[in-house]
Amino acid sequence: MGDLKKYDQLQGAKEILILADFFDGLWDAVTFTVKVLFGEGITFKLLETYQKPRTGQSLLLDLDPILQNIALQELMALKKKMVSRFKLPGNKIDLILFNGNLIPNLRHEVSQNNILCVVVNSHSTCTGSFTFQIFKIWRIVRKVSLPVFILPVKFSETIIFKMLYSVNPSKELNENVFNELEKLFHTVNNRLHILFAKHKDSAKNEQAEIKYRNHPLGSKFIFHYVNKSALIQEIQRKMEGLNRNLLVIDRLQGPGYLEYIRSCIFGHPKFREIPVLFI
Repeated sequence: MGDLKKYDQLQGAKEILILADFFDGLWDAVTFTVKVLFGEGITFKLLETYQKPRTGQSLLLDLDPILQNIALQELMALKKKMVSRFKLPGNKIDLILFNGNLIPNLRHEVSQNNILCVVVNSHSTCTGSFTFQIFKIWRIVRKVSLPVFILPVKFSETIIFKMLYSVNPSKELNENVFNELEKLFHTVNNRLHILFAKHKDSAKNEQAEIKYRNHPLGSKFIFHYVNKSALIQEIQRKMEGLNRNLLVIDRLQGPGYLEYIRSCIFGHPKFREIPVLFI
């Protein structure tokens, strides 16, 4: 089949966007991105937003320059640390500041540049803030049409041991998913594990597996079947043990299926330890 392309060998998109607004897990997100995704020709973009409060003295004072300077100093310190720790050239790290809400500014940045993927860490040190953190991340997944890596607390591993792709066999094979996964195969020692949520019609299960086996990457696939009622338990079982396994979710598997996966992944404490890639 030949050598699979690495991220640094791809044409077109050459920029990886790291969201610095999610500060508590930011360094872990940076470490993962540098060790797993970075290559020659790729530029980091560190994006941070700031917004003036709408109450109290902020109504009387012009806080914009102060908040902008604080955010800029944070990004400059992060860039300096990246250059020092990973020996990266400074011109490979761009700093982006926006005044306002994250989502519209993120969508603008994506529309204006050749962004390869977005990386964010879900960790939050504030008591009881995980639900709000996940709500913000879920909005990113829904509003930004790019691969989004969501990393759990203290996930900065340099190796992904296994990729598990959860599939609805009644849906068509999504070629975009495999285009993205092909870029990641150079980081994975194992093959891609495809987990089918069984269709009640066994013929459809067989037809779906044939399509996947006939794919150019089919020799790298390992197939598993599970009843939909036990899907989440099976995902948890297969991902358990090491948080170096990556769960891959296809946005085009259908809104109901996606919402079911979302509620289970983000609602179950065990899944907070698993890195997820939404494509």
